[in-house]
Amino acid sequence: MGHSSVKLHDFSLCRMWHIMCGLLLLPPRPQLHLKLIYNIAVLGYLIMISRWRFAFQYQTNYDYLHDHLSRIIDLTNFVALIVGHLIVSMELIWRNRSVHIDQQFRQMQHILQEKLGCKVNFDTIRLHSNIIFGFLILRGAGCSSVGAGFSTTRSVMWHVPIELHDASLRLMRRLMHCLLLLPPRPMRFLQLLYTFTLLMYLGFIFHWRIGFNYHVVYDIQLDQFSRMIDVLNFVVLIACHIVVAMELLWKNRSEQIEQQLERIRYLLRVQFGYKVNLLRIRRYCQGICGSWFLRCLLLFGMTVYTNVGTDVALLLYYHFYSEVVLLLRFSEFSLYSLLILAFYQELHEVSLNLILELETSSVASLNRLSTLRQVHGILWNTIRTFECNFELSLITVMLKLFVDIFVLPYWIFINVLNQTNTSVVHYILAEEFCKFVEVLVPCLIWNRCELVQREIRSIFHSLNTNRRDVQLNSCLLRISTHLGQESCQFSAGGFLVISNETLGKFIFGMASYVFICIQFRMSLVTKSSTHSVEAVSTVAADD
Repeated sequence: MGHSSVKLHDFSLCRMWHIMCGLLLLPPRPQLHLKLIYNIAVLGYLIMISRWRFAFQYQTNYDYLHDHLSRIIDLTNFVALIVGHLIVSMELIWRNRSVHIDQQFRQMQHILQEKLGCKVNFDTIRLHSNIIFGFLILRGAGCSSVGAGFSTTRSVMWHVPIELHDASLRLMRRLMHCLLLLPPRPMRFLQLLYTFTLLMYLGFIFHWRIGFNYHVVYDIQLDQFSRMIDVLNFVVLIACHIVVAMELLWKNRSEQIEQQLERIRYLLRVQFGYKVNLLRIRRYCQGICGSWFLRCLLLFGMTVYTNVGTDVALLLYYHFYSEVVLLLRFSEFSLYSLLILAFYQELHEVSLNLILELETSSVASLNRLSTLRQVHGILWNTIRTFECNFELSLITVMLKLFVDIFVLPYWIFINVLNQTNTSVVHYILAEEFCKFVEVLVPCLIWNRCELVQREIRSIFHSLNTNRRDVQLNSCLLRISTHLGQESCQFSAGGFLVISNETLGKFIFGMASYVFICIQFRMSLVTKSSTHSVEAVSTVAADD
């Protein structure tokens, strides 16, 4: 190979050859035993990937047991990818003619230079080659950045709940990313990094708090009851923060819930010709996120206001992040609850339209009645998945809210009794208001869901025409039994059902425990004072 030929190869094909060798597409030398090794390695790799992929041992954005069309599209895309990979690899290993093409280009270069006295412009070749490699690098970086989080969604892009996600959960996801609750991509090393950072932060806060290196509004030595309540409240806060963060990082099922809701939306559109009101869902979700932002702004403002008149603000600043995390998790619960309510309202409107069609007793309407029962079953299963998604965090956050709702009035009593700065009392009142609103909203939402389901059930009892039709009566009986057995209720870890009854228990429990704590504290302080007086009298008598 002459000097000019080496230049042509270096400027055009050398880097591409190095990239292919680095990606194990070409052996470093065209020897038979290396080609056989590369061939066996490619076949083994593709067989392993195919076996894993066809077993569906990964999370998909569709129900691969029921959504057969999405599964066929997914598998077709994968088979085409594997076949393309296999053909490209075999052609590169066994039918690579780049050496012949390079020789022909060198021959053309030699003829141009020797016969015609024309030199090849290597600068132009270098420029064009650099442009091609630049596009290659940009496309590779773009695919790696986008494909890392959405590699399983590309093959089923038509089925991804983009519109529903944008209207409902996108803002909540961004807030969780900003508060470092969720990593930007569901990757294992990011989850481990977030877990380690959280444990380090909470360990530092716990060590500082247990040392009591701050000012308190009670006597640490004498008032043991207030100290016990203070430490208990802090331990519950830290435990709830850990449970919420771990559940979000390692047991997050939000994608599965979105898939089920998107399937309901798809069935309503295809089977009933009904489009879900995304504008209403967007208003609901913006209201929840706006309420969370206003409550966090109120707490932050009261924290800054408290900093003006007291030195307890350092304690409040440390607590503020954990409180915001708990409020955000409970607001996410309220957001999903509103999504369930919105879909129940859509089912109510679909049922009203269907009952008008049943007046004609058409066969198509009977089929739609069975489809409506199926849609309600999917929504009921979505609620069960919803319960699993908040299985641990909801009951712990409810426990924390219950502790706060009865402990905060006690601290108001202690601050008023000790005549401390009123700014602390104002902060406690603001926090009590935020916690009460947090409990109030989901209880009202789920009570409304239960009422809407009862209305749906009563709709089918109001049908009067063609009641002698055996098939119609059988369908009505099945859907009525289905609605009666699979009621719209949300259980918080199996301990309590979220409804207005739960709200009443919170209110009466708060009032009862506040009076009990105040009476117990007064009797305990009186007893401690009596013992102090007796000790002083004994010492004086001995002197």
